[in-house]
Amino acid sequence: MNIIDSRCNIINIVPIKAIVNKYNITGAIKIITEFDEAVNDFCSKIKVKFMLNKKLSLAVSSLTCERVEFVLEWEPDEHTLDDIRCLLEKAFEDLGKRIIVRTIHRGNSIIIICHAPHHMLAALLLEAQDNLAVLLKDFSLIRLTIGHYTVYDRRIRYKIMNECHAEEIKLADGEEQELKTLLDYKEGSISERDKQLDVIKKRKEYIERILQTPEYKLKMERVWLQMATNEIFKSKKSDIQYFRTSLLTKAETVMAGTGKEDALLEYKKEIELLQENISIISVQLLMSQKANIDKKDQCTQSPKAEAIYTAVLTIMHYTVIKYRSVKKTRWTSLRSGILFDGMEDR
Repeated sequence: MNIIDSRCNIINIVPIKAIVNKYNITGAIKIITEFDEAVNDFCSKIKVKFMLNKKLSLAVSSLTCERVEFVLEWEPDEHTLDDIRCLLEKAFEDLGKRIIVRTIHRGNSIIIICHAPHHMLAALLLEAQDNLAVLLKDFSLIRLTIGHYTVYDRRIRYKIMNECHAEEIKLADGEEQELKTLLDYKEGSISERDKQLDVIKKRKEYIERILQTPEYKLKMERVWLQMATNEIFKSKKSDIQYFRTSLLTKAETVMAGTGKEDALLEYKKEIELLQENISIISVQLLMSQKANIDKKDQCTQSPKAEAIYTAVLTIMHYTVIKYRSVKKTRWTSLRSGILFDGMEDR
């Protein structure tokens, strides 16, 4: 009876069942069964608030090493004694049958103080650690202490989490400062590039304005005209050189044989044809230059264009006259040489 008084209470009657089964007390089986049904019915109906600050067991041991303490975020009028039995079963599984609930207190939350044999504390600790997630989720566990060891404490956990968060925030602040510095540098670079782009844009606009002025267009036309003139003179110079070489070759060939008079007539015809070709090209060149200058005169309407045209026309006329004079001198010299050679032959 002392064992039953010290080990049993209204929540846990497993010790009585164990004694009846061990000693095979057949007359007590029916009584124990009826008592168990009554206890189950009682625990499912009685709220925790009716058991606050009441001694539920005669176990006299108050050693800390044999103490199991639950702190739950419960409301006393929302939970029954059956919830406490389920708590012990989920926390320690089969070992929960050896746990004796001593008292239930009310503070900021519900505090359940239990007794457990000292030799079972290590096993209880392992079971509680394995089932900690279930206790947190289903029973709103705030703190669980087994003997001198704290399995879980929300305040300590929050403190550690806050310290971790503070460290993370510190690191994040450092990274943010680095990013701000980098951002400032990038913004400075972008601003500098914008300034450079503005300068380039202004230069471009200035160049475009210069290109659109009549004076610049006239200057470019003059350059292009000079280049075209040089190309034409270079081409015609090559043609003249070719004709000159051809004439000299024919002259040498004819002078070696007979028919000098016929050769002179042939040379004269070729030279006249060449002079006519040069005259036509010169006229075309002058007409092209005059058309370009007239076009610029329409844009500028200034006497400068007329002066340029007059100068170009004078230069071209002088060039043609000089070229014809040179060709005439060369033809006279060539004819005189041929006649002189003919006289020597006679």
